[in-house]
Amino acid sequence: MSVPMTRLAFFLAALAGVWVQIYQAQSIQMRCTCAKSVKYATNITDFKVIERRSGCDKPELVVTVAVGNNSTELCLSPDGKLAKAFFRCWEKNKNETRKHECIDRKKKPEK
Repeated sequence: MSVPMTRLAFFLAALAGVWVQIYQAQSIQMRCTCAKSVKYATNITDFKVIERRSGCDKPELVVTVAVGNNSTELCLSPDGKLAKAFFRCWEKNKNETRKHECIDRKKKPEK
C-alpha cells in the first residue's frame, strides 16, 4: 500500500473506533427529569427519588399514581408538603424494600 492509502486506512479505523465508543457509551442525563411538577397527588402506588446531580441542582420526586386501571408518573414539586414528607421518610429508610412504609404513611385512614 502506498503512504496515502495507509493513512486513509488508519483514519477510517480510528473513526470506526470512535464511533463504536460513542454508540456504546451510556447516556448521561444533563437536565432535570421533571420539567413540570405538581404540589399534590392522590392514589400514589410507588415513588422514585432522584438525587441532585450535575445538570440538575435539586432533588426530584417522581410518583406513580393509579388512575382507574392505568397508572401514570407525575413529578411532585420538591417545595410541597407532600414531597417534603416523602423526602424525610426516604432519608430515614433509603431502602427500596421499605418504600411502601413511606407510601402507607401518607394515606389517610378510611372512616
